[in-house]
Amino acid sequence: MTDFLQVSRPLHPNIQPVPVAPLLREITQLIEKQAAQQRVRISMSVAPENLHILGDDGLLKTACLNIALNAIQAMEQGGTLDIQA
Repeated sequence: MTDFLQVSRPLHPNIQPVPVAPLLREITQLIEKQAAQQRVRISMSVAPENLHILGDDGLLKTACLNIALNAIQAMEQGGTLDIQA
């Protein structure tokens, strides 16, 4: 398993400023269908709107997507996924 995880990661991440709001909006769009199926409402707020973080865009998307999907799966009775930055 460790070998697979190493292969799937880029050897040299492309570190650059990543705008947070568009990143989180994209993640929200990707998880909307599963959230609705699980009766999970999604709430998102980013302040300030022009917030940036340094990182690899693809790796950040993968990490945020995994966290959001895990959160949705953990809410067996439904609920609210509150995403804030």
